[in-house]
Amino acid sequence: MYRRGAARPSTMPGWPRAPRKRRGRRAVETCATDQTLLDKLSADQKFAYEVLKVDATPTFFINGERLKGAMSFEELDEKIKSLLKNQ
Repeated sequence: MYRRGAARPSTMPGWPRAPRKRRGRRAVETCATDQTLLDKLSADQKFAYEVLKVDATPTFFINGERLKGAMSFEELDEKIKSLLKNQ
C-alpha cells in the first residue's frame, strides 16, 4: 500500500501509533474498532475535503498552492525548485 520510504499515517505527527507489542490481527482489529480513532479519522477526512478542498489522491500543498493528481518526481522537484528560486 505504501511505497518504501514514504510517509505513513502512523509516522506523521498527530496520528496514533499502535503499540509495538500488539502487532498482527489483534492489533488491526483493535484499531479498526476503536471509536476514538475512527472519529479522528473521520474528522480529518471531513476537514481535508471541506476546508482544504482535497478531493484527489495524491494532493500536495506547496506554499499554500494545491497540486492535485499524480505527477512525476521530476515535475514535483521542478515545482519546488522554482518556488525556492523565488524566495
